[in-house]
Amino acid sequence: MLNLIPLIPALPLAGFAIIGIFGRRFAKNAHWVGIATVVAAWVIASAVAFLTLTHQDPFGEHGAGIKLWTWIPAIGAAGVPAFTVDMGFFVDSLTACLLI
Repeated sequence: MLNLIPLIPALPLAGFAIIGIFGRRFAKNAHWVGIATVVAAWVIASAVAFLTLTHQDPFGEHGAGIKLWTWIPAIGAAGVPAFTVDMGFFVDSLTACLLI
């Protein structure tokens, strides 16, 4: 379920890109792409919110996160990582309420 979290913002963005690039080819049916991507994102968000608010795995009581990449790796004096900023998503109870 953690791997589906990045799809929540990515699906509507992909729908926007598809409509923007190929919208004229769809003619009067281009809106179905937008509707389908938003509905798919809503289904995933609802499942994530349900699992989070009921404290089920993998979210548990304190939430769970997925790291996408390391944005700022700062190397310290002895070549040891001193500070890192990771980019990703974290879902807890507050996030689940906002997903609803």
